[in-house]
Amino acid sequence: MVFGEILRAVAALFEGLLRLLGMASVDSITIGPNSLRVFIKYAGRTISTDLDPRWEIRKVKEMIAPKLGVSPEEIKIIFAGNELPDSFVLETSDVGQQSYLHAVRVRLQLKVPEPNENEVSVANANSMVEQKQQDEQAENLVVQSCTRTFVTTGPEMNLSVTNTSFEKTLEEAQASDNPPVPVNTRSDFFVYCSTCDDLKEGKLRVRCAQCLSGAFTVSRHPQGWDDVLNPKQIEGTCEDEACDCQYAGFYFKCASHVTAGEDDSSPPLQQVKRNEDSVPCLACGDAKDISFVFTCENAHSTCVDCFKQYALTKINQRDYVQDSVIGYTLGCPALCENSLLRDPHHFKLMGKQQYNRYQRFATEECLIQMGGIFCPQPDCGMGIIPEDVNCNKIACLHGCEYVFCRRCLEGWHIGECRQEGTVPDPCTSSGPSSTGYYVSADRAAQAQWGDATRRAMRLSTKPCPNCRVPTERAGGCMHMECTKCKFQWCWVCQTSWNRECMGNHWFG
Repeated sequence: MVFGEILRAVAALFEGLLRLLGMASVDSITIGPNSLRVFIKYAGRTISTDLDPRWEIRKVKEMIAPKLGVSPEEIKIIFAGNELPDSFVLETSDVGQQSYLHAVRVRLQLKVPEPNENEVSVANANSMVEQKQQDEQAENLVVQSCTRTFVTTGPEMNLSVTNTSFEKTLEEAQASDNPPVPVNTRSDFFVYCSTCDDLKEGKLRVRCAQCLSGAFTVSRHPQGWDDVLNPKQIEGTCEDEACDCQYAGFYFKCASHVTAGEDDSSPPLQQVKRNEDSVPCLACGDAKDISFVFTCENAHSTCVDCFKQYALTKINQRDYVQDSVIGYTLGCPALCENSLLRDPHHFKLMGKQQYNRYQRFATEECLIQMGGIFCPQPDCGMGIIPEDVNCNKIACLHGCEYVFCRRCLEGWHIGECRQEGTVPDPCTSSGPSSTGYYVSADRAAQAQWGDATRRAMRLSTKPCPNCRVPTERAGGCMHMECTKCKFQWCWVCQTSWNRECMGNHWFG
């Protein structure tokens, strides 16, 4: 409590300092220590305000309207693609610390004169009030749950929410004298958060697909991953008058850490699901709370820890599948068909270092399949795709500028590759050997053990194209003369010196 008060005091002092210097970009309203700090965006302005979590939206409007220069009846509050009803209570929603609410001005409509008391019976009046209360409660339930799970709205509303506080049906809540306030604290969505560097529960957010404004209301709620991941699935209304986009864009946030702004997002992990049916893991047999479900026909599942181990073992063995459409990926451990993972973000579960290895291996495999080759120079390794697949002279133009022979991976030379420059047969193969261990020629050339002198020599010298004697250029022109065989050659082209070399790069 004391620490929180200190933080708020420091924040207030800092904001006051900014306003004094004329650098503040937001107005600030402060309520008290036990408050919910949110940002209200309205007409290009952002108001930082502390709200009581127990307040209804009606109270929030009354609080912020004077600061916006409008009356409470002239604005509506939008959050996560929904207009929040006046009876909506903040603490029952997914509005967290430093969340963004969008205030939008609405046109006031003339009130229709109320009918004469003689024209409306008491029963009809009570029925209208009850119907309005039912509609508000149903709307509140949908808004409370739509950021943590997929919701089906309509006559057969299905709140497929895992939290036990939602287990009461709408009819039971209405029949109770003190209906419970549902608070959805668990999510059916999972993300990999780079800030937390771990698997976390996620929360769904909505914005305009074109201008990315959060002041956007959807015509219906997403009912599955296709609605969320594929563009132009759900229509809606963007409140920005300068934008005519009619489609919603969806993104996810981590539910564990305080958001760093509207641009703070995390990739969703579609195959990670809550294990409500206690399905045992394919590998260890344990029924964990969270499972990784493959896309095969049998929907085989493992616990997240076993998936990590599976992915790590395969990356160490370099045994991923290079699919022409999906890319570098894995399938179901049970070798099921049509089970390849389409979203590489799932491999982030291995950790940052291993995911970097995955990306590097994926790039290398893609390059090899395209007929590419890697520069053999130490500290380079640049990927190269030759224009002519039949040409053995390769130049690392976008890397170290080393020119080498594609066959022996040594510096470019005239004539056949010398025997000692090639990799012996036992070290290479066109596929897995009898021992099950595969070594490519370029990797074998790079993995030769040597002292620092040998490594430095390779970096600072080039072989004579004629006799292969290492030659170092001390400066001056690019015209080289071998001290052993007296061959005249070009340092850049690594071929015999000619008039083209004289015209293009004699000096450099």
